[in-house]
Amino acid sequence: MVAVRIASEERWSTIEDIARLRDGLGVPVPHGTPDVFTEPTEDPIGDLVSRYARAHGPFTTADVAGRLGIGEAVARQALQRLAARGRLLEGEFRPAGSGSGWCDAEVLRKLRRRSLARLRKEVEPVTHETLARFLPAWQRVGGKLRGVDGVVAAIDQLAGCPVPASSLEPLVLGSRVSDYESSYLDELTSNGEVIWAGARAVARQRRLGQPAPRRPGAPDAARSAVGRARRAPAVRARGARARRRVVLPPAQRSARVHG
Repeated sequence: MVAVRIASEERWSTIEDIARLRDGLGVPVPHGTPDVFTEPTEDPIGDLVSRYARAHGPFTTADVAGRLGIGEAVARQALQRLAARGRLLEGEFRPAGSGSGWCDAEVLRKLRRRSLARLRKEVEPVTHETLARFLPAWQRVGGKLRGVDGVVAAIDQLAGCPVPASSLEPLVLGSRVSDYESSYLDELTSNGEVIWAGARAVARQRRLGQPAPRRPGAPDAARSAVGRARRAPAVRARGARARRRVVLPPAQRSARVHG
């Protein structure tokens, strides 16, 4: 190692780089340096810039020029030569729209690999015990909700999820809303906040094209249309508030709305 002065700073350098520092930056050769280390080099500035790039992440032309104590025009020419050889890449690598920069090709590959590894680690599956602790808290199981607003919050979270009719009130809503009463759900369905929808067709064998048999007490098409027309003003009166859906089998829907 030898002491040299670069960009008005005292630094240390390996003796093998003396020729590059002399030819590229004008650094004097220390006394006693063997002649074998003073042989001229083909592209001293390019070698020094390449070494800087291999030891740093994305950088700008001004960064390397300030480090080596050379003009930005000289540094840019060296960077462009290295980019033409495929050793450097130019682009917007840094966040916050800081502009175009440079990065060594191998350094960029390492950054990508490490970034992907970190992202994969963030989405790794958790243990069964961790999931078992998370789900009840996330679903607010334990009666943490109260009143009609609590029922609305629970339905919002379950919107679009098929729920067995026999389990909806005693197991699903009752376990989430501490003071749950059936009147809460009646209020929401009567004013159009909650709409019943069947999850799938009736599981019954019939020939293709044959209409499904009508269930006793089920409304016909005219009565259903009237029911929808009567609910529409109540929904419109609520303004832009979203309509919530609880997906249930058709039998329970019919019993709930018309029972």
